[in-house]
Amino acid sequence: MRFLGLGLGDQVPDRTTIWLFRETLVTAGAMKGVFARFDTELKERGYVTLSGQIVDASIVEAPRQRLTREEKRHIRDGEDPPWPPAKARQKDTQARWTVKRGRVKAKPAPTLDGSEARMVGGLLIPAFGYKSHINVDRRFRLIRRFTVTDAARRGAA
Repeated sequence: MRFLGLGLGDQVPDRTTIWLFRETLVTAGAMKGVFARFDTELKERGYVTLSGQIVDASIVEAPRQRLTREEKRHIRDGEDPPWPPAKARQKDTQARWTVKRGRVKAKPAPTLDGSEARMVGGLLIPAFGYKSHINVDRRFRLIRRFTVTDAARRGAA
């Protein structure tokens, strides 16, 4: 049983190594090329990934940042706040706020005048973080495209 040339007894890279490798690919602008090459390899082996697709955009929450008004202004203007390097490494300046739509069971809501109760069914939940946009082949369950944006932006998977 082998995956990516690794056997069961082989050492596997840790998550930091994989993350740094991915960041290098993103910085070099090579992610689209990697997925295009992956599609080509699959087609050559007979896996035609056009049998339907699943598209999903999931919110990945990030720790909320405690920033001053001045720091927020710097970030909004596209500048780096004047932080020491150690503090800058701990701050997430790319995540954004959005609203998730939740569902609750419809139930009667109280009214002040005792008239007919109205039904409440929707819920808006604020979230801070990123959106993972993913496009998956329905038949083979293979990821065709994957992008991450800040939570406020809409991306195409």
